[in-house]
Amino acid sequence: MPLLVFPGRTQRERRHVTSLKSQGLIRKVGPRLYASVWGSSLPALIKGSWGQVVSNLYPETVISHRTALTYLPNSEGEVFLTSNVKRDVVLPGLTIKFMRGPGPDVDDVDFMGMKASSFERALLENLASAKGKMSGRVLSAGDLEQRLEQILLRKGESGLNGVRKKAR
Repeated sequence: MPLLVFPGRTQRERRHVTSLKSQGLIRKVGPRLYASVWGSSLPALIKGSWGQVVSNLYPETVISHRTALTYLPNSEGEVFLTSNVKRDVVLPGLTIKFMRGPGPDVDDVDFMGMKASSFERALLENLASAKGKMSGRVLSAGDLEQRLEQILLRKGESGLNGVRKKAR
């Protein structure tokens, strides 16, 4: 039995999920998300499986902001996505924060069947000022500088200029 169960795409798969639910083998833990475990281990499971959750439930969105650079939830358990809506989906151990913005770009990166902002796009998203409740969506200036320094060390000035050119 998988630990996380997503709704089926076919009628047969949906009936199977309904059967598992009626037998008490899985419980609904969020919109279109079921789990075969519950209790104190559930938040850690969902937070640790954030990529699987997002790619199954919201494949048309773009992983963005700090999440596109770290590929991890922040310390508050938040991941950031860009889509055509602005809303939050709260699950045990994970909050998915949607921000309104452009869809995937040709330079964006494939990740688990969806797209993540390219390095250059993610840098620009992280350079936007975030205050108050949204401060967790961006990395600190020090973290961004460190990432740029790594490019300078590995690829030299031409590599850094390439990042700037692509960001434009």
